[in-house]
Amino acid sequence: MSRRFWFTHVTDVDTEIKAGPNLHVAILRAILGRDADAAEAAAWDLNDYLIDFSYATLSPRGGRR
Repeated sequence: MSRRFWFTHVTDVDTEIKAGPNLHVAILRAILGRDADAAEAAAWDLNDYLIDFSYATLSPRGGRR
């Protein structure tokens, strides 16, 4: 559902299309490096990005926190 929401509400394609994959790659690199702490931090970074994106989309101001 978050992916559908994200694709529906992307307005700055160049910036947003780069952000999503970069955050996913950070998770995968940490996993491949067997670095659990880095993988957890990268997962939180992705989660924070998606939450900020959602709030910015739903906010009447249209800006991120």
